[in-house]
Amino acid sequence: MLKTTGVILFLVWNSWKDIRKKEISLVITCVFAFLGVMTALYNRNVNVMYFVPPLVGGCFLGLSAVSGNQIGAGDGVLLIALGTVLEMEEYLRTLCLALGSCGLWALILLGILRKKKTTELPFVPFVLLGYVGGLLL
Repeated sequence: MLKTTGVILFLVWNSWKDIRKKEISLVITCVFAFLGVMTALYNRNVNVMYFVPPLVGGCFLGLSAVSGNQIGAGDGVLLIALGTVLEMEEYLRTLCLALGSCGLWALILLGILRKKKTTELPFVPFVLLGYVGGLLL
């Protein structure tokens, strides 16, 4: 319960920052990642599978560098931090729901509302939606 509340508060705060200022709080994200690593070490939950979710977030960070920041670097950092807290199944479910809902929203913006293809979307609110949606499944 405490982990779920912490993740939701973390995502709500960063969603608000992402929508309003198109950035995330790097300090809060680093503290969140540190607490995730310390909790895993304390509970002795560190094995090979523990490193898969942060590596997926690292791939997003790499995509950000390769694409010239078309994908925000903050999104990759946030996904790395989230990967230190969530178990692999929960993380991948959250990420899949986030990517799916973001893609659906992009289709609505492009197809129905006739926005330009250069329109920027804040990704963190979709991560929040994916996490909460995964809890409700």
